[in-house]
Amino acid sequence: MAQPPPPVNPAHLQDLSAAAAALFALDDGGAAPGRDYALDLQAAVRGFDGAGGDSAGRPLFARVDGAIFSRPTYKAFVALLDNYTAQTGVSESSTPAQAAEESAFLDACLATRPLRYVHTLLSARGAAPPALPDFKAALHQMWFRRYTRAARDDTSGFEHTFVGEVGSGDAAGRVVGLHNWVRFALLERAGHANFHGHIPPKRARADPGDRVVSIQFSAFGAAAKDISSMFVGTSPELELALYTLVFMGGSEETRFAVDGVGVCIKAFRIRSKYGDKVGSAFPMLLGKGDGVGGYSTPYGGGGRPPQNGRPPRPQNGGAGPGGSSQPSCGDVVVYLIKLLLKALK
Repeated sequence: MAQPPPPVNPAHLQDLSAAAAALFALDDGGAAPGRDYALDLQAAVRGFDGAGGDSAGRPLFARVDGAIFSRPTYKAFVALLDNYTAQTGVSESSTPAQAAEESAFLDACLATRPLRYVHTLLSARGAAPPALPDFKAALHQMWFRRYTRAARDDTSGFEHTFVGEVGSGDAAGRVVGLHNWVRFALLERAGHANFHGHIPPKRARADPGDRVVSIQFSAFGAAAKDISSMFVGTSPELELALYTLVFMGGSEETRFAVDGVGVCIKAFRIRSKYGDKVGSAFPMLLGKGDGVGGYSTPYGGGGRPPQNGRPPRPQNGGAGPGGSSQPSCGDVVVYLIKLLLKALK
């Protein structure tokens, strides 16, 4: 049964950062550090050093309670993971059974408070259809409709962001995408991912209780990914809600704080006459104390307000970094800029 969302906070209509931070308090399906999982961060590495070797002798996840995978959204999420070909450059399509799994995942997420709140908020901003079936259709278009990366229809926003791929061309043989902790934990458990070390936040040490980590790893038998940031302990519905909020809210990036740690969500857009698609979406780890606007959540806010009653258009229509009147999140962590184009391939 769908959970009713709380009333929209009027401040969230004007500030996506505040809205993003507040979503963490609605994450009823989230996993708790120490109870549901344990991180073993081990050695700190520098992301711009590239694949300089494996500095971690053990997996990132020392423990994950298997009971979380029986939760409805986790179960529906895991069912999607074998629907994709890891290698880019191979055209893909969904079978009827796979399409049913995509629909079931969206239904499960739309029955939760984070995504219901984002729908209510976005529709109030005029950025999303008010009817729930129409919103579901928009979600499917932006997350599951395929686009061309190295061959026609060889990837999608969901596959790139949540599942991960092996690159082609300039990124040949390297992991691209893969910004989800559940996916990474399952790959580690199956012996298909190797954790190399973590990149700590600016001006601070990483902590096993942090809700965002930046790591270096290899997976799919490919070379190391220099740096990949991901939320940890967040439910599938919360991550889908956060990225959808930023993407449909019209902001290419939104900064906020989680437990006092600055985070920037980047959401890149693929233009389509049938409805824009997510090119890539991920969090960037900034520094402790780098929250925006003083917002925090019980576990841890700005986006641009609507103009003339309509959400602003992103400043760059492609799946790449765009300009901003504010300093880019990458300006805070310089070495992330050096790897940004590689990470988005």
